[in-house]
Amino acid sequence: MIFTNARLIFPNGICDGLEVVVEKGKIAALREQTPLRSPRRPAAQQVHGRSKEMVDLHGNYLAPGFIDLHVHGALGHDTMEASTEAFRAICDYHASGGTTSLLPTTATAPLDRITDVLNAVRNCRSSITRIAGVHVEGPFISKAKCGAQRAVSETLMKMLYRAKGPRGICLVTDATAGAGLPDKSQFSLFGRDCVVEDGVCLLADQSALAGSASRMIDLVRTMVMEVNVPLHEAVMMATENPVRAIGLEAKGSLKVDADADLVVLSPELEVLRTFSGGQEIFSY
Repeated sequence: MIFTNARLIFPNGICDGLEVVVEKGKIAALREQTPLRSPRRPAAQQVHGRSKEMVDLHGNYLAPGFIDLHVHGALGHDTMEASTEAFRAICDYHASGGTTSLLPTTATAPLDRITDVLNAVRNCRSSITRIAGVHVEGPFISKAKCGAQRAVSETLMKMLYRAKGPRGICLVTDATAGAGLPDKSQFSLFGRDCVVEDGVCLLADQSALAGSASRMIDLVRTMVMEVNVPLHEAVMMATENPVRAIGLEAKGSLKVDADADLVVLSPELEVLRTFSGGQEIFSY
């Protein structure tokens, strides 16, 4: 498979005129874009003696797939269900936001319930390869500071960016089971009643946030449009930085031998297509 006619997003900037060759689920080459020989590009090309499908991305952006280090759920499913069905539903929904690897995140719960999640993840890792590990969020936090927090403002995001710089920030969704549900939907966050209001997850009494309903692309878009971060830096916060944080070396970059986990973005920063290991897992 050859991804061509795209604007490639690297940590240091955006590059035109290159195409990405994918073989056996890996990035096999980055090279100059094949010149057009006719008004229509051929549907296939010979590479190393084998026919390759040409994927024309029509001038849209091509970025590494996003890595979400902190995600509880989606579509009414929560990781604490400790089931393959729940994990698959969560992964499939977040692929629509460009996520190709994620860490199912446990709630603050008794240790035996957390162990159930760890065992369930271990048992399904071979069939759900987008699971990159588990994030055990609690109970290793202060009882005096527990519960949901009020809204993670634009001013604070700008302060964080200036203090830490583009390489010091990892974007995470903290998405709960409310992600992807219609407005006014009710859901549970490990025993706490919650509701989706205007695309935001709140405690049922609306006193505070309860995680989020976000996808990774929503965070990238917010950093670009509200914090005025350059696109390539926002993408780095969703790819290279999380990879460095958990040592997931084969992910999060457009380079030879990396996994062909890719996301196609429109100029408006909407996810058009998502690929995991070269296989399409979402199409707009």
